[in-house]
Formats: sequence, structure tokens, C-alpha cells
Amino acid sequence: MTKPEDLEDGSIDAGLYVLSQINEFGNPLSHTDISIVCGCHRGYISLVEKAALRKLRRKLMLEVNRELARDMRIDVGSLIGTEKSVK
Repeated sequence: MTKPEDLEDGSIDAGLYVLSQINEFGNPLSHTDISIVCGCHRGYISLVEKAALRKLRRKLMLEVNRELARDMRIDVGSLIGTEKSVK
């Protein structure tokens, strides 16, 4: 987790840290609001958000694929009459 003393003035990380401290959880902010606090263009905030969502989707899909593969091995084992389950 980012510590306040590790942040530089005017950085996006510093702006996001400030927003995380003053904004209520679940209260959405516009890209414009975030960019004003972070000191950058709202288009950059949009790019950062899209990259973070891609990364999150990729991790989620990897986890879903692992679960499917694990479930398929168990189902295949039951079809061939083995009672071993793969974890």
C-alpha cells in the first residue's frame, strides 16, 4: 500500500491517495475530477483506467480458466471410474 511519505507532490499516485482518503467508498468521481486533483489531463486518467480494467479482466479470466480446468479434470476422472479428485 502506498504511504503518504512515499508520494511526490503532483504525482498521479499522490492525487489518487488524497482522493482515496477524502472520498467516500462507492462515491464515483468523474475523470475530470480525478485529473484536477492528480494534475494531469482527463484523457490520461481514462487510459490508466482502461489499462487497469484490462489487467483485472485478464487476471479474472485466468482464474476462471483454472477453475474450469480443475472441474474438467474431476469430471473426466468420474467418467473413467477413478475416484481421485485433482486439486
